[in-house]
Amino acid sequence: MVHKKLILIGNTSNQAIAEELVKNFDIVAGIVDEKCSQNSINKQREFLQRNNIPETTLELSKKITADAYIILTYNRIIPEDYIKNRLFLNLHGGILPKYRGRSGNLIALLNNEKYLGYTLHKINENMDEGPIYHIFKIKNNKNEFVEDLIDKIVQKTSLEISNIINKILNKKIKPIPQKGNYIYTTPLIPSDGIISCWDKPSDYFLNLYRIYGGKSGSGLYFKYKNENYKITKLSPCPNIESYIGICGGIVYTKGSSFWVKTKDTCISIDEVKKDGILIETGKLFRIGMRL
Repeated sequence: MVHKKLILIGNTSNQAIAEELVKNFDIVAGIVDEKCSQNSINKQREFLQRNNIPETTLELSKKITADAYIILTYNRIIPEDYIKNRLFLNLHGGILPKYRGRSGNLIALLNNEKYLGYTLHKINENMDEGPIYHIFKIKNNKNEFVEDLIDKIVQKTSLEISNIINKILNKKIKPIPQKGNYIYTTPLIPSDGIISCWDKPSDYFLNLYRIYGGKSGSGLYFKYKNENYKITKLSPCPNIESYIGICGGIVYTKGSSFWVKTKDTCISIDEVKKDGILIETGKLFRIGMRL
C-alpha cells in the first residue's frame, strides 16, 4: 500500500495525533511553529528527529511534493500565495463555524455549550473561515475538568483522523462551506483565573474552576484585601433561586464552606489555600463580608 504524503505543521499540544499520522502516512517534512515557547519548539523538533522527519520552512516546502499539509498548531495565518494549488488542512481547536480563534473549546465551555471538539477544515486567506470536512466532538460533561475533556477529544481525533484524511485525499468527502454567525475567541491566560469581580452568573465561576482548577491548571483565585486566595474546592449551592443582591457578598457559612453571591445565585467555596497552606475559612470569612 502506497501511503499519501503529508507535510506536518506544528504539533505543540497534539503529539498523540501526530503519532497516529506518522503511522498512517508518509510524513515527508515538518514545519515547526516558532511562535510558541522555547519549550514547545524543543518538543516539536524532538518529535521530528525521533520520527526521522526532515525539518523545513513554509518557503522551502514549496519544493517538496506532498498531497496535503496538515496543521496541528500554527500561530500565524498562512499567506494566500501558499494556499494556491495546495491543500492545507487545519485541525482547529474548537467547533466551527461558531468558535473561531484560539481557546475555542475553553470559551465554549464558559458558554455552557453541549459539545466541545476539534474541526478539520480547509484553510483560505481568512482565519478559521475555510470549509469544513469533519468535526470530532464529545459531550461537555460538567463534572469533568477541561484537561480531561481535551484528552477525550484528542483520543477520539487520534482514532478517526487518518481515515478522514484518506477520504479527503481520495475525494470521498467534500468540504461544506461555513454558514451562520460566528465569534472570534481570545486566548485565556493565568491571570484570567483571578476573580476580582463577582458580577457574573454562577455557572461562569464553576466553569472557570473546571478550566483552572485541574491538575494541569494554573489555579483559580479570588482577591481579598489585595491578596490572592486559591480555591481548591468549589461547588454549586443547592436549591437557590435567582435573585438580585450584592455580588461578592458572603451570604451563608456551613462548616468550612462559605457561600458567595453571584449575579444570579450563589456558589459554595469549600476549600481555600493561602501560599499553599489550607486555611480555616470560618475564622477569616464570615456572613456579611464582601470579597
